[in-house]
Amino acid sequence: MSILNRQRRIGERLGVQGLVVGWNTRDRRIPRWRHRPFVEADVIDVSVSGAQLLAPITSGIAVGTELTIAAGGSIGRVRVRRIVPMSQQPLACYGVEFVELDPALEGMLFANLPTIGTPEAEVVWR
Repeated sequence: MSILNRQRRIGERLGVQGLVVGWNTRDRRIPRWRHRPFVEADVIDVSVSGAQLLAPITSGIAVGTELTIAAGGSIGRVRVRRIVPMSQQPLACYGVEFVELDPALEGMLFANLPTIGTPEAEVVWR
C-alpha cells in the first residue's frame, strides 16, 4: 500500500492471527435444501472500517461486489474494495469494507487485537 493510501485510512490496520471466516462467493439465493458455496478466507488484518482477507481467486468477485461472510454462526456483509492476486498461487488478498456485521461477528473480528493506548501527551479530552 502506498504512503498516500495509508494517510487516507480512517484507522490503523491491526494484524489478526488464526481467524478464518467463510464467505459466500456466489451470493445468490438457491433452494434451502442445498448449502450455499462458502469458501474459507483467512483474516490477515482488520481496521475500524474493514479487513484484509486471503482467499482463493474467484472469477465472480470484482471490486464493488457485496458478499456475505460468516464465522461462529454469525453473519455479516462486506463490499470488496481491492483485489491483489498473489504471484504463483491461486490466492488473492481482498480488501473489504464492512457493510453490516452481527455483534457476535464484530466481537470475533476485534477480540484478539492488541490494546492500543494513547500516549498521555496526545490526550485531548477526558
